[in-house]
Amino acid sequence: MSNTFQNETVNIGALSNATMPLFKVPAGYSGITVIGGQCVQRTAGTTLLYLVEMDSTGATVAGTLGTFGTVYAVNTPQAATITGSRSFVDAGNYIGVKEGNVGAAAAITIVSFQFLNGKAEY
Repeated sequence: MSNTFQNETVNIGALSNATMPLFKVPAGYSGITVIGGQCVQRTAGTTLLYLVEMDSTGATVAGTLGTFGTVYAVNTPQAATITGSRSFVDAGNYIGVKEGNVGAAAAITIVSFQFLNGKAEY
């Protein structure tokens, strides 16, 4: 399978000290490698968001895929800092977003992440 670039975008809405699944990597698939992410909020505010791997029960799996900044200006995207050593997501698991109990995500909070099929070195 080639390393095809893909993008997923989700409006997570208001989220406070919670975790939400965004995208399931199909079972039997070779997994994916997260290579980037952005977040934008429609109102200014403070929140700490993480991209995380979640298993089928909704529990987070070993570490953070990426971290977004904490202070948001209106409609100004923040890029995620991706943890290169922790960017692979196994088949059957989810990519999720976690709010780290620093403020709360705004009512319209849009998270986008980019990935390659399979395990990729970048």
